[in-house]
Amino acid sequence: MHATRAGRERARQPKLVYISPLDLSLHRTNICLMSKPKLNAALLPASRTTFFGGTIGLFLGFAILLLAGAIAIRTETSRRNSSELIRHTLLVQNGLHRLFALVEGAESGERGFLITNNEQYLAPYGDAVRDLKTTIDDLSTLVADNPEQTKKIAELVPAIDERMAIINSVIGDVRSGKIREAADLIKTGRGKNLMDQLRASISEMTSVEDRLLGDREAALASANSAVEMGVLFLVVIVLLLAVYSIVQAQRQSSALLSSSEVLQIRNDQLIEETARREEVEAKLRQSQKLEAIGQLAGGIAHDFNNMLSVVIASLNLLKRRLARGEGGYDQFIDSAVEGAERAANLTHRLLAFSRLQPLAPSPIDANEFVAGMSHLLRRTLGEHIRLEITLADGLWLTEADPNELENAILNLAVNARDAMPNGGKLTIETANREIDGTYAAAEAGGKPGQYVQLAVMDTGVGMSPEVAAKAFDPFFTTKAVGKGTGLGLSQVYGFVKQSGGNVSIYSEVGRGTTIKLYLPRYIGKNDTISAQIANPEKCPPGHLEEVILVVEDDERARDIAVECGRELGYTVLQAENALSALNLLSSRPDIRLLMTDVVMPEEDGKMLAKEALREHPDLKILFMSGYTRDALSSSDRTLGKIQLLAKPFTLEQAALKIRDVLDQR
Repeated sequence: MHATRAGRERARQPKLVYISPLDLSLHRTNICLMSKPKLNAALLPASRTTFFGGTIGLFLGFAILLLAGAIAIRTETSRRNSSELIRHTLLVQNGLHRLFALVEGAESGERGFLITNNEQYLAPYGDAVRDLKTTIDDLSTLVADNPEQTKKIAELVPAIDERMAIINSVIGDVRSGKIREAADLIKTGRGKNLMDQLRASISEMTSVEDRLLGDREAALASANSAVEMGVLFLVVIVLLLAVYSIVQAQRQSSALLSSSEVLQIRNDQLIEETARREEVEAKLRQSQKLEAIGQLAGGIAHDFNNMLSVVIASLNLLKRRLARGEGGYDQFIDSAVEGAERAANLTHRLLAFSRLQPLAPSPIDANEFVAGMSHLLRRTLGEHIRLEITLADGLWLTEADPNELENAILNLAVNARDAMPNGGKLTIETANREIDGTYAAAEAGGKPGQYVQLAVMDTGVGMSPEVAAKAFDPFFTTKAVGKGTGLGLSQVYGFVKQSGGNVSIYSEVGRGTTIKLYLPRYIGKNDTISAQIANPEKCPPGHLEEVILVVEDDERARDIAVECGRELGYTVLQAENALSALNLLSSRPDIRLLMTDVVMPEEDGKMLAKEALREHPDLKILFMSGYTRDALSSSDRTLGKIQLLAKPFTLEQAALKIRDVLDQR
């Protein structure tokens, strides 16, 4: 979880805008100079007294400018020093966070690799091996002026080396097939103790930097106060000069008085603006985080409350009808089921956005897939929109979840339709793309390699750059209230990223939008190409001689799964943990299918399946899970192809999946 969060923070870390004290000082000086009144030469008397008075006034004006310059230079020097120290402290804090994130990422990769035996989980470990030394060296350079922090860095290095050595040993054991030895090494708790030690040390160092940051911010505030005092001093001098000018030239008294009042107002406004700016800068980071969390939480709460209201109200009405012995149950049952299905769909979309949805990838010929969807797309778009499909010759195969790919294309088609209310053209193109490092960073945003590109182009109203930049954000929508959830594009983005690809968007206002999906090329046997999903019989029945064992630690979820199996005609046994399940398997050799949850206490579903297959090699396995952080890979050498029933599931979905697994040879 930490590795995912760290990766997500690196991908979406807000950029801070630093305003130089010199810029603010010059801004204030410019306002002061612009506020000075311009004297009308026609109003100056020609007398000798007025001439000398004007000369003295000019001399005083130059003296004020020299004084302002001296004050500005002195305060700017102080500000530069304070700002540089604050920047230095922030760099140290960022370095500390980066250091811990690398070790934490390596630890998460180690655990993911232990569970899945999938080398892809070792990417954070590789980052740590590559970047740890550089990060430590950079930190040592930054804190070289602080003996206390230098000493703490030196103390961190052995702990980091030992933790990385443990991780390396675990990875080596897993690669050698010594899974239990790797698990035993983790269970010693030495790695956790080292991480706790690192977390405490880095927290202590961060606290030291926080204190330094507070002191340096106070110094910067003091310098700001000096500037404000200088501005007030200049205001006083200008007022004295105005009084002197009034005495010297009566005809200019009203103009000077008016200009002095304007100058005073502008300087007061400048002081208020400076105070507001400092307050806003202090809250900037927190507000950016809270805005994103608030938008996501608000959208979820709004949609879930609507759906739960339908479910609860329908069940309450159904209960009252049953108590009175009245009929008319169907409408309430249908409403409750519809509300629950909408809630499950919202959860599915959120998991897709966060890249945690369970996927069942298989090789896909994108040309066949898109061509097979043409009829569905034409019905979705309507007669006022022309559909054009351009398929590339010699298109590579790709690997993705067919259901999710179909949903992604439909989502893009619906968005394009809504962007063309007066009609237009929707074009879907396929192409092979060889992505190099430069292009991957600029557009594809992923790793260099070979990709199958699906481009969806419309001639609709288009989006401004500001709107396009937020298009993939969850719950962001430009549609009217009730016309969309704001999760369509975010679901597409999450699915493609989880499949190892990426999405790019290009749009111009009034000219349309182009969205390109980059899916990795599949290289392997192509004898099981997935085309568009057919619609089989809803609930294929089971038989009493077909015995199923349901393993689920949650009692209510277990009871529902058992009742679903019995409703479908199977003989169903149940167990609450792996130990009970293994005992039942030993005493009941007629069990044909093991349906197990993935996340369970003590021993998870994947370990249970491996132990069960060692004793019963003909046993069929069906996993039940609600999200991919369960660390299920698409295949395993000991388990074969993973079969997954995604939670929450309907009776029809369970019937199809159970029948499919039991009928496989």
